[in-house]
Amino acid sequence: MLGHAERRGNDEAWYWGGDSYPGRRYPYIYSLYPGLAVSLAALAGALVGWRRLGPWLAMGSIGFLLALGVNGPLWGPVRHLPVLSGLRYPERFVLLFSLALLVVAAHGFDWIGERSGRVRRMVMWGFGMAAGAGFVAAACLVCGDWLSPTPWSRLGVPPQIESRFAGVAAADALRVGIVALGGLLAVLALRRRRRLALLALACWTAVDLAVAGRLLVPSVSVDRVVGYPEVFRPLVERPPSGPLFHLAAEDLARPLAFGLAKPPVPAQWGISMTLERDVDRTSLRWTARSRELFWGAVRKDPTVMPALLQRRSVGAILKFRPGVRVLNGRLDTSSAPAGPLELAIPAKPKPLAFAAERVVSLADEASWVGQVLGLGDEIPGTASVRREDAQGIPERPSPARVTMLEFSPGRMTLDVLAAGPQPSFIAVNQTWDEGWSAFVDGNPDRLLRVDVALSGLAVPPGRHRVALVYSDAWVSAGVVISLTAVLMVLLVLLFALPSVSEVRGRPPGRPRGRGAEGRQTRTAVSS
Repeated sequence: MLGHAERRGNDEAWYWGGDSYPGRRYPYIYSLYPGLAVSLAALAGALVGWRRLGPWLAMGSIGFLLALGVNGPLWGPVRHLPVLSGLRYPERFVLLFSLALLVVAAHGFDWIGERSGRVRRMVMWGFGMAAGAGFVAAACLVCGDWLSPTPWSRLGVPPQIESRFAGVAAADALRVGIVALGGLLAVLALRRRRRLALLALACWTAVDLAVAGRLLVPSVSVDRVVGYPEVFRPLVERPPSGPLFHLAAEDLARPLAFGLAKPPVPAQWGISMTLERDVDRTSLRWTARSRELFWGAVRKDPTVMPALLQRRSVGAILKFRPGVRVLNGRLDTSSAPAGPLELAIPAKPKPLAFAAERVVSLADEASWVGQVLGLGDEIPGTASVRREDAQGIPERPSPARVTMLEFSPGRMTLDVLAAGPQPSFIAVNQTWDEGWSAFVDGNPDRLLRVDVALSGLAVPPGRHRVALVYSDAWVSAGVVISLTAVLMVLLVLLFALPSVSEVRGRPPGRPRGRGAEGRQTRTAVSS
C-alpha cells in the first residue's frame, strides 16, 4: 500500500510512504504482508470471537499503535519510559501485532470451515469486495494512462516514474483482484467439498505470499559488500589522515542521485566519516544538532566550509565532478565518463587532537553559527566551549605539542608538552559522550563538550600523559542480564527434566497416581 520499498530500478521514488518515517524516509522492516486470506480470516475471527480472543486483540491493538511510532498516539508518552527510551525503531512492536493477527486468523480460518453462515458470509463479502476493487482499480489505471496528459503528476506521482507508474500499479491491483477471486471461489466450494476447498484456500494463500512478499530486511550480495567503487580505492588502500566528508550525499541540488555509496556504506570498508546523516537514529542529540548547525553556517556563508572541515580533521572530501547534473529525474554522467564522483584531499587538516589557539565562550548552541561566522581565519584553531565550562580557561591558551601514542575505538593516549605559563587546551575531534573519561597523568580530569559535539580538556603547563577511556555501564548491565537469563533457562530445563521423564515412563492412558503408586513412580524416576 505504501509503494515498493525494494526500490524498483534503484529509484526511491517508487516508495511513497516516506512521509510516514520522518527523517529516515524508509522503514526498518521492508515487508509485512500476512496475505489477503489471512487478513480476512483475522477480521472475521475478531468480529465473531472478540470475547474469547479479547486478550489477543488487546495485545495486537497495543502493538499496532506503538508500531506507528510518531504517527500514532502512544509512542510519544511511552518512549520516555526507562527501558523503552532506548528503542530507536518503534516498528519492532509490530511483532506483537503480527503474533495476535496470526492467532486470531487461525481461529477465523477454523470457523470458516466448521461454521456455516455468519463467518463464511463475512469472508465471502470480503473477497468479493477486494476482487471488485482490484479489477476496477486496474482498469482505471490502464485507462488513465491513455489520457493525454496523464493525471498522475496531478495526483502526486514523481515525474521520474510517471511513465511507468500505471503499469506497475495496475499489475499490483490486478494481483489483488486475482487473489481475491481465487479465495472467493474456494469459499464458495466449501458447501460441497469442505476439505478440498480448505486445502485450496491454504494453497492459494501460500501463492499470494510467494508472489507479493518481499524481503523482510534488505540484503545485498557478498561481492557487493566487499567490492567498492573505484573512487574509493585510495581511501581503502591508504586511509586518509582524517575522516571522510561525503559532500555528494549532501548535495541538495541533486536529491535524486543514487548509487553513490552514501553513508553509512563507506564504514563497511573501514572508512571513518564525519557530519553524515543520522540514517539509523544512532547519533547523539548533540551530534545531530552539530550537523544541523554546520549546514546552517554554510548556508549563510559557503566560504566557511573549508575552514570548518579543516577544524574537524577532514582528510578527504567526496564530491560530484564538474558538469554532472540531474536530467529527467536521473543522474546524467555523460560529461563524466570516469564516474560521477571525484575525491579531493584537503591541504592541511587539523590532527585528531591538537592544541587550540583560541578558546571562546558559547552562550548556547544556537549562538554557535554567529560566533563561527565572526571568527574568520581563526576557525580551524578555535574551540567553542560552553559558558559554564569556560571558567579558568584562558581565551588565548598556551601552545602545546600533542603526539598521539595510542588510538583505538575505546582508548586514546596523548603525550602533551605544554609550553606555559598558562594552561593549554587540547581539542579532540571525537564525539563527546558521557561514557568517555579523561585522565591526566593517571588522575581523573574533566572532559568538556566542545563545538557542540566534539571533545576537549585543559592541561596545565609541563609534560603530561593524557588518556581518554570509554566505558558504558549499560554494556556491563546487559552482560549481567544476558547471563542471568541464560542461567534461568538452564534452571527451568533442569527442573523440567524429571517431569518429562515421568510422563514418558507412564503407560499410555494411565492417570498419574496420587497415592502409594504415585510415590513409587516418583521414587523410581528420582533413582
